[in-house]
Amino acid sequence: MVNIALVQPTRNLGIRYTGDLGLAYISAYLKNNRYRVRTFDASSSYSTTSAAKIAMDIADFVPEHILVKVWGFDYKSPNWIIEALKGKVKRKTNFIIGGQTATIRPEKSLNLTGADVGIIGDAIPLIYSVLHGEMSKKGVIYNQNGEVINNGEAELNPDNWPTPDLSDIRIRENGTAPLVSSVGCNHSRCSFCFLKEHPRRIKFRSIEKVVNDIESINQRWGIRHFYFYDDNFLNDPRRAEELAEAINEEMSFSFESRAESVLKSEKYLQRAKHKIRRIDIGVESFLSSQLERWVKGTTPQTNLDAINRLIALGIIPGMYMISADEQTDLNELNQTIDFFKENPFILFFLRNINRFQDHEQGPKEYPKYINVFQFALSEMASFFSKRYVLENILARIKRDKSLESLGSFGLKEQTKNYLNSIISLVRLVEEGSKNEEEAKDEARVLGIELAKNLQSVNSSLRD
Repeated sequence: MVNIALVQPTRNLGIRYTGDLGLAYISAYLKNNRYRVRTFDASSSYSTTSAAKIAMDIADFVPEHILVKVWGFDYKSPNWIIEALKGKVKRKTNFIIGGQTATIRPEKSLNLTGADVGIIGDAIPLIYSVLHGEMSKKGVIYNQNGEVINNGEAELNPDNWPTPDLSDIRIRENGTAPLVSSVGCNHSRCSFCFLKEHPRRIKFRSIEKVVNDIESINQRWGIRHFYFYDDNFLNDPRRAEELAEAINEEMSFSFESRAESVLKSEKYLQRAKHKIRRIDIGVESFLSSQLERWVKGTTPQTNLDAINRLIALGIIPGMYMISADEQTDLNELNQTIDFFKENPFILFFLRNINRFQDHEQGPKEYPKYINVFQFALSEMASFFSKRYVLENILARIKRDKSLESLGSFGLKEQTKNYLNSIISLVRLVEEGSKNEEEAKDEARVLGIELAKNLQSVNSSLRD
């Protein structure tokens, strides 16, 4: 039997809860085709372990093929795992790369990682052809006598995927399992999104298969909450409602969507809200200037309406944002802070914030004052994502279906004071009166103090 190692080499990337979902689908497909497969998730299992130790564990498995995921702008992590393995594997091993970055920048990924073969797009069922040396298939890229042969991109079709194999994935007790029920987005024009250059036709996994995925994972792990990592779960509200109805009443789920999709799906959300734990929205910004530059196809008011509509339904929203792009100046940062000062409780739902990055061009360098702004809001998002900081506050919001009941706890003024301090630090760095690292240290201290205050209010709401 042929041994195949699947490797997620990076830290803090990919699926937030349970490791790598893409590799779990591939593992199941390969096991169904009688391969012996092990998944090595270095992003969680080896977070404090050296590359040599990871490589030794993989080498002890004696794989003939090693599939390494390339994600984000991190080419070095696949490179170091491949280099570490080359001196330890006990037989000739075929190194294969795949994943989002390998799809977006295939030639660069292949050259910088030193892999033998790359998979562009859907690895199922393409991986089977690659393992049998069929290099002419669409979706395969490889080096031949110094020349890169690129056969184009294999289209994703989630209905071809088997139930994910989570046997090598760490799942917390009473945790969350990741799933995908569809691919593609009905907008696909956002300038920061890889779907702009690599659009996916909207395709759905059958409801029967999704329900089977849920039941299989529940039976194996006892998991009752699931997160759908669809490009836009609400592409088709009717289909989303059918899926919600088919999911067992004892289960709950969360997902990602767009602001206008949430507003268009209010009737569905009203009927399914008892099963929905959270909806994460890529609002990106509350400034018209930024939303227009990024071709987001929405407005600040639409974003705010979607957040408030979910709160009114008793569904906790989450926000993903972009802090700045190369055209952002101090004036736009001030406008962002002013918006949050007018709507401070909105920040409770901030889950992640990043600077604008172009998937085709790679990471950008930003001015120091923007780095400080980004750092400060990221610190806030990291605190708010910790359940013990806001759990009871969010429960109160969900119960009352309003933010107004928090007015008597002084949270509004505390949050405004934090925001005023942050923009002051940003101005000092922009003027050259304070260096970046000093400002970040001060922002960290301010964030910790705010988190302590929030935690105190949160604890007082426990009863």
